[in-house]
Amino acid sequence: MPFFYVIIIIGDSMKRGFTLVELLAVLILLGVVSLIAIPSIGKILNRSREKARESTKNELIKAAKNYYADNIRELPDDGSHKCLSVSEIEESGYISNDDIVDPTTEEKLTGYVKIYFDNTYNQYTYEYVKSCE
Repeated sequence: MPFFYVIIIIGDSMKRGFTLVELLAVLILLGVVSLIAIPSIGKILNRSREKARESTKNELIKAAKNYYADNIRELPDDGSHKCLSVSEIEESGYISNDDIVDPTTEEKLTGYVKIYFDNTYNQYTYEYVKSCE
């Protein structure tokens, strides 16, 4: 009990409020912290959007692999390549419209999944490209 009593006496005897210098010091500290934190948060958000974009591209490649598993006769011959557009994948039902949004721009992802036979590894290689040439 005596400890509680001392706190009340000290609390009543102290002056109330903060000085202008103390308030300015707190504002300056908050400013410095925000100068450090805001760019870091922006970088984190950009990195997460890029990771989400890569994930969307990987989903398109998986959908293209499923498409070619069902349409094996359409696979390219040795030395050639074939491109499957995002709209073809969507129209075929291998991916839904909600899955092909680019998180960096919030627009529908366009482009192609390019497939070619890699003689070095003796396997088909899939990659997402903006244009098919």
